[in-house]
Amino acid sequence: GVITTASTSAMNLNTPYVVGMSVNSDTSGTFYTNTSATGTFTNTKAQGYYGIGGLESAVGFFVGDIYEVLIYNRALIFSDVSASSNYLIDKWFA
Repeated sequence: GVITTASTSAMNLNTPYVVGMSVNSDTSGTFYTNTSATGTFTNTKAQGYYGIGGLESAVGFFVGDIYEVLIYNRALIFSDVSASSNYLIDKWFA
């Protein structure tokens, strides 16, 4: 199985985004775009199996640039998410 998306928001071409996700202990979670919740998912693989930039089925790959990846070993509160997003926006897009 792969990550299945329950809901998403459209993204525009040639527009920078800060994208994140939070994962619950039951392998479900939430996608965030620019600090706003934009979708939910369920990972049908074993807990902790996540990838960046491609699909497990090899049907396609992410087309674009990934400037930086931040990984935390704890759940972030909103102020942490906001601070991380602002850091990335200031670093890469200001």
